[in-house]
Amino acid sequence: MNLFGAKLSDVKGIEKLKNYNEIKDIQVEKIVNHDITKSVSKKVFSAEDNKFNGVLVKNENNDIVEISFYKDGISDGVSYTYYLNGDLKSVSTYRKGSIEGPQVLYRPNGNLESEQVFENNSLVSEKYYDKNGKITKEYHFNKLRNGILKKYYKDTEKMSSTSTVMVNREKVDGVEKMSFVLDGETKVFRKDGTLMAILQYKDGSLQDLTQKFYYPNGKIQYYVVVAGDEIKDFKVKDRIITYYENGKVNQDCNQQNDGSWVCKNYDKDGKFLDEEIRAAEPISNGDTRFWEDILNPVLEVLAN
Repeated sequence: MNLFGAKLSDVKGIEKLKNYNEIKDIQVEKIVNHDITKSVSKKVFSAEDNKFNGVLVKNENNDIVEISFYKDGISDGVSYTYYLNGDLKSVSTYRKGSIEGPQVLYRPNGNLESEQVFENNSLVSEKYYDKNGKITKEYHFNKLRNGILKKYYKDTEKMSSTSTVMVNREKVDGVEKMSFVLDGETKVFRKDGTLMAILQYKDGSLQDLTQKFYYPNGKIQYYVVVAGDEIKDFKVKDRIITYYENGKVNQDCNQQNDGSWVCKNYDKDGKFLDEEIRAAEPISNGDTRFWEDILNPVLEVLAN
């Protein structure tokens, strides 16, 4: 099929597409049909047609699976892909052959799978959705490969954590893969939206950085300096402050060179009570289960 000055509504079978009403009146210079089930060649256009301007329609067993706009022989404009039943599979935007701007992916049930944004042919933000269309994760980052990663509780769309991250990119078998390294502040939230913890990372490590844990009422509960790279290897050092539920300091402890702790104690109104020396880490007194009870809920959230 070769049409000049045509409307997309002229394409056979286009009325079955879910977005038919949106695209039916679009006028183009030329429409070229390419049946991928009948062609063994990967070439879409012949050499003399390398200045093609118009729309390429791809079919699979007479069902439209793609509609893409071209300028001067390369992708330029919107590209739609479809499931065989006519439902949208993706909507992408191209500029001079490279993906640029928004790209939306859909699941077979019609719900969103992800929303992506590309700049200079590189992914700079993405939102993921579960099969019911509820958001599960999103990230945004800049040209320096620093960004924000947000995660959500399943089926609730309530945020479970937000993290400052560095983005690492590498190509595996020609496909770009991304990974995130925690670098900066991570906030962890309970399912009811209250703040559970604020963690500080440097290049993926907690070592020598201050960490804060919170009561359900939003008041700080513990302020500690961590010895250990990962939260599962959590140990405290240098300083520990515990707080009453009203936000007043309960105990302020500093570690000495010999490993002992000097602690100042206060009442619930903030009045100084006394000072004591403790041989063991003063909050848990060496009981590892104490910190496990504090950390396990945080680990559970971050693992999802």
